[in-house]
Order: sequence, then structure tokens, then C-alpha cells
Amino acid sequence: MLSLTTASAEEIGTPTPIGSFVYALPDAIEATLEFTSRLAKLVAKKTQLPTYVSNSISLASTGLGGTMEEEMEAYRKVVEVVMPRIQHLAQGAAPLPNGVNSS
Repeated sequence: MLSLTTASAEEIGTPTPIGSFVYALPDAIEATLEFTSRLAKLVAKKTQLPTYVSNSISLASTGLGGTMEEEMEAYRKVVEVVMPRIQHLAQGAAPLPNGVNSS
């Protein structure tokens, strides 16, 4: 990934926040958009890393056909499974300093 930032002379050598990171694709299944956005925001917040999340989960065949309660339960279960598996990424994430380093 390429991330462009600006830095003053005083900021060289210090970490710079990534700022906004946006990627858009046409959404073919509107029902998955909110779930996916919430999950991506949570993962990005917890890991402090740019995050891509795709989602094709269908709750239509659940007991009540995908009610808000069923969606929230599915979200909680996904978070329970995913977060412990990626938490190490947050611990090792260190922002890179400004400036150019040559090797």
C-alpha cells in the first residue's frame, strides 16, 4: 500500500497518522453494507491498521429471517472469532517515521 502524507521539516522522523483511507466498490447486496462497515471500523480501530472487509453473509435462513437481533448476534459472534486471531497485529503495529531512509 502506498500512503502519501505531508510533513514539515520539524516533523521529519516522527510518526504521521495515515489519515483517511477509502476504497469503494459497487455494492451488489445493500443488506450487507452496514454490517460490513461496522466490522471494518471496529477492526481498524482495534488494530490501528487500514482494514479491508468483504461480506456475503446471508441471515435470510436464520430462525426469524435475519432480524436486527439476529444480525447483532451474528456480528458479536464474528467479533468473538476474528478479534483474538488478529489482535497480534495491533501489538506489532508501529507507525513509520516521516522522511526518506536509504539503505
